[in-house]
Parts: sequence; structure tokens; C-alpha cells
Amino acid sequence: MNLYNFDIERAVLSTLVFEPARLKDLEPLPSPSLFYHPFHRAMMTTIFSLYDEDKPIDERFVQANLMQTGEFDEVAFLDVLGTTPVATLSAYIEILRDLTVKRGIYEFSIEARKHLEENTLPSSQILEWVEQRVYEISSDETGSGFVALEEALAASIRQIEITSSRQDGLIGIDTGLMHLNALSSGFGEGELIILAARPSMGKSSLAIEFMLGSSRLGHGVAFFSLEMPKEQIALRMMSIESGLPLQRIRHSRLDSRERKLLESARRKLAARPIMIDDTGTMTLRQIRTKLRRIVAKNPTVKLAIIDYLQLITSDDRKDRHIQVGEITRGLKLLARELNIAIIALSQLNRALETRVDKRPILSDLRESGSIEQDADLILFIYREDVYKKQEEKRKEEEYRKKGIPYHASMKEDKISKAELIIGKQRNGPLGVVPLEFHKETTSFKEPSREPVTIIEYQDE
Repeated sequence: MNLYNFDIERAVLSTLVFEPARLKDLEPLPSPSLFYHPFHRAMMTTIFSLYDEDKPIDERFVQANLMQTGEFDEVAFLDVLGTTPVATLSAYIEILRDLTVKRGIYEFSIEARKHLEENTLPSSQILEWVEQRVYEISSDETGSGFVALEEALAASIRQIEITSSRQDGLIGIDTGLMHLNALSSGFGEGELIILAARPSMGKSSLAIEFMLGSSRLGHGVAFFSLEMPKEQIALRMMSIESGLPLQRIRHSRLDSRERKLLESARRKLAARPIMIDDTGTMTLRQIRTKLRRIVAKNPTVKLAIIDYLQLITSDDRKDRHIQVGEITRGLKLLARELNIAIIALSQLNRALETRVDKRPILSDLRESGSIEQDADLILFIYREDVYKKQEEKRKEEEYRKKGIPYHASMKEDKISKAELIIGKQRNGPLGVVPLEFHKETTSFKEPSREPVTIIEYQDE
């Protein structure tokens, strides 16, 4: 069984040395891991290094670099230079990719057999390992452990250049909110974001806003709804997109003009790369499996939203705070593995309602230690009108029990003020983004004149 082809490896390297301009036309770039011969792998790494430093890619520079790193092999180098460059470079690289996958499958089969023969792991753990290995094998870039600082710096410079070329100045994924973009530079790929609030504050509504904002630019979104059925999510999205009140849509109280608006909104939303899974109960392992599959099939997926964290179940019988710690750590690792942003919605402790100032803080997170540690960005929603309404209901109930009529003094507006509080951010400031909650469409909007408050910068 032949799982490598040195002739093709030499032909690819020869082409890049004698015709280096063709490197710019390759998408994606061929990873050094595609090359089985150790010297060929080192030579490809050297070509990338010269490319990043904007230095000439020719036999002299390549040789000098390899000699400097102690990886030069004169016989293998002459064999490469003696190979004729090829016209169909991409086709040759595809052959190397195919061979790399086959090598991975072969190595995987040996490891799998070893696990089964040793019989030390339960089947659930073996399945988890199988799913992860299959995803790694099917991905172009599986990671190579340690990298030199020089390579990390070059990657950072490339990221800066990409960011500077974007008109919006974002590093990550568009949140759909201009002020939040300014403070966070967008949701970062590989980041775990926590969106937390007490019930009725609008967590799901803001998550849907994030989904719409990201998908407007073509980013795919995977939405896991563990509480709300997909039909309700679709209705809310159509209400936000059309501007029509949710209740009017739900009860079909629309005139001909409004029906046209709704149909227009439906068509626009149908074209968005959004996928919804409303399975009521899921474990972290099931979420991992589904996300790996959907990202493999849809490379545009850059954001996953889970509504909500406390509804993720666990296979073991550990204390809940330990389970939640394993879940948040698993979500963070999954975000890094798939290079996507994951937003997990979370409930807050009831204790905050006993304070005079009911604005959330980090300690209000349920099982807060693990959530706070694993999250890159923590956002809280605060709406004062929710607490005022709750107080009015409490008074009304109290008076009713005493047989005294009560007339509520609070007038409920269709639009209420809201705050999006940045409680933690690894790579930016803490602050408060002013918002308005539009109750008829259950949507959040940014008021034009309200200033953003920057609280402090964190150093972690």
C-alpha cells in the first residue's frame, strides 16, 4: 500500500522554486504537512517563510535558509531541482492532499484497533475520540503543535493587513451592533462568548439579532435552540426583518401591504446561510458532533449560538457546577478547534434581584467560576423596565389580597431603554452599550445619540 509519492512532492516543490509567482494563485495554500518526506516538508516550510518575509524564492535563498536551520540535504535538494516544473500545479497538490488523508485514515485505524484491544475506555469516549479524529483528518489544517515565534508573528501581521483592508475595521465577525463592534472588534473566531441575563430581559431576541447581523455579510450561523421551537424563531426573525409586530404576524392580522412586506422579509431571510436545530435536549458531545459535521459541510459557518447553557445535559452524575465547568471548557475548545465563535446564552442567579442596583456583575452568573474563566467575552443585558413591571405586579397582588383596588402608575411604552454591559473581555475594554428594546418586534436597536461608556481596560 503506497501512501506517498515522492515524485509528485518533488514536482510541486520544483514548480514553486522556479515559478514562485504561482504560489499566489493557490487557494488554499498547501500545508507542509502534505509532504511525507521530511526534507520536502522542511523545504515547503522554508518557501512559506521566504514568502511571508517578501524575500525571493529561488534555489539560493531556499538553500541558505535550510542550511541556517540545519535541515539541508544536498542529494534531496538536487533531486528537487532536477525535476521538471508542472503546468497543472493545483492538480498535483490535490493528489498530495488525498494521500495525506489516506495516511491519516491508516494511522487512525491502527489507533482505533489499539483502543478496542486495550478495552480501557467506555464506548461513549471512544465515539467522541473517533468523531474528533475524523474531523481532524478531513480538515486541511489539523494543527502541528509548537510553532516558532517568527511564524506566529508573520500570521499576526497577515491578520493586521486583512483587518486594515476591511472598511468596517473588524477583526472578527460582525455583531450587527455598531457600538459593540467598536468595543469588541467583532466576535473573534475561536472565542467563547457568554450572553447572560435574568428571564424576560431578551437573551433570545438579542441572540437572533447577532445571528441576523452576522449572516448579512454572508457568514453562516448554526443556531441551537434548546428551549424555543424553530417556528417561533422564524416568526421573530420575520418580525425583525419586516418591522411588523410579532403578534400581528402570529395571528395573521395583516393587510395586503403588510403581507407583501412579510413575503419580502421571508425571501431575504431564506437566502441567508442560517441553520437551526431545535432538538430539545442535547449533551455537549451531541453539540460537538453536529457542529463538526455542519462546519465540514458548510465552511462559511463562522458563528454558533446555543440557547441556552443550563439546558445542556450531561452523561455523568457529577455536581452541576462541575458539569457546567466541563461544558464551558468543552465549548471553548470546540470554538478553537473549528475556528468559529460560539455564543452561549446563560441564566443569572436570582440573588441579584435583592440588590438596589440590579445591573448584573460576574458573580451573578450561575456556576460563575467556570463560566467566567473559560469565556473570552461576557455580555449582560439589563432593562430597568422589567424590574419596574415586576414591582407593579407585586404591589397589585399585595393590594388584591387585602381587598384594596390598585391602579398601576407605570405606563408601559412600546420602546424601552436597555443596556448591554461588557462584564469581561480578554482583548478589549469593559463598557456599556446603550440599546433600545422594541417590544412589538422583540428586537434590539441602537439609539443614535446615546454615548457608549468605557469603564476600564483589562490586562490578562
